Amino acid sequence: MNSRILIVDDRPKNIQILANHLTNDGYDVEYATSGKEAIKILEKEDFDLILLDVMMPGIDGFETCKRIKKLENKSNIPIIFVTAKTDIDSITLGFEYGGVDYISKPFKADELLVRVKTHIELKKAKDMLNYHKSYLEKREDFYNKEINKLKKALLEKNKQFESICNHYSEILNLYNQAISKIQIQTSIPLSLLKAEQINEKQTALLLELEKAIKNNAKDIDLLNQYHDILSLREKALKLKDVFVAKVIADAINLNSNKINLLQLNINTNINNETTIKADTEYIKAAFASLLGFIIENSDKAETINIDVTKSDDEIAISIIKSHKQFEKELILYPHKIIIENKKQNFNLFLSSFIFEIHNFKFKIGNNNEGGAYIRVNISK
Repeated sequence: MNSRILIVDDRPKNIQILANHLTNDGYDVEYATSGKEAIKILEKEDFDLILLDVMMPGIDGFETCKRIKKLENKSNIPIIFVTAKTDIDSITLGFEYGGVDYISKPFKADELLVRVKTHIELKKAKDMLNYHKSYLEKREDFYNKEINKLKKALLEKNKQFESICNHYSEILNLYNQAISKIQIQTSIPLSLLKAEQINEKQTALLLELEKAIKNNAKDIDLLNQYHDILSLREKALKLKDVFVAKVIADAINLNSNKINLLQLNINTNINNETTIKADTEYIKAAFASLLGFIIENSDKAETINIDVTKSDDEIAISIIKSHKQFEKELILYPHKIIIENKKQNFNLFLSSFIFEIHNFKFKIGNNNEGGAYIRVNISK
């Protein structure tokens, strides 16, 4: 593609002479007969060089040069003044306004073409440098963004790792507590077990021992289950469409004995066709544990309303209790197995943990007017 040159001169004869020399040397040429016309052309088109007369009616060449340099993306176009004004002041003024060279009239064709070629090649070299500079800046910006993403991901992984370590620490403490209980409760002399005859008090003691061992065995089994749950982060969930109504019904059925014992009123408002993407096994365990936690923290004859609403963006599951509020520690530390007052918080921890690895939003709180709520929001 040929380089493009704009000739700006109020005299057609001068334009014709310049154009003949330039077109014969392989350049594409356009012209303007005034500074205003030149600016209008430059607002729409781009050129590799401008040959500009100084003495023109209206705005002269110096003012035209000044205005061209202020046009968007045009300040890099080299401007050569071609004029009969050859005094030092005029030449100096031309360079101050942004000109790159000064050719006196009458000019020699060879000299003109050499200077034009030189400045066009310089412009192309500058354009190439600017292009590479811009490219490198964009690549640097891209790599910086990628590095920041990796840093953010690493920080998130560190937080998850720290959280897992904290959970394992709590599990280890619970193991130690359970083992300590067993050691204490089994420290009764073996001779008591071998005695041919034991009295009523000793019999009661043995029954308590048997009960304690069974309870602690259950605790350890439960801890093993939670150990398996914690390893979920490293496993791929088997996601598929799960009917919310079926999951809630199963959770109510699993907790039916406790519900009946406390005479709780469970009301549900769920569309039977509503589904969510989840791992069936784990999401059932999550809602069963969540309802178990709510029941554990309910008064007798309370009402529990379970509502499922659907919008274009998400599915919202709300469980609202009518009377008893949650303890402050349960709201502050839903993701801890043991909260600050040493109360074990297995069910809430299990459900919130499974919701987290499904990327479900989980919120727990108390209502100002009484009662409490738990909400699970699932993006579609």
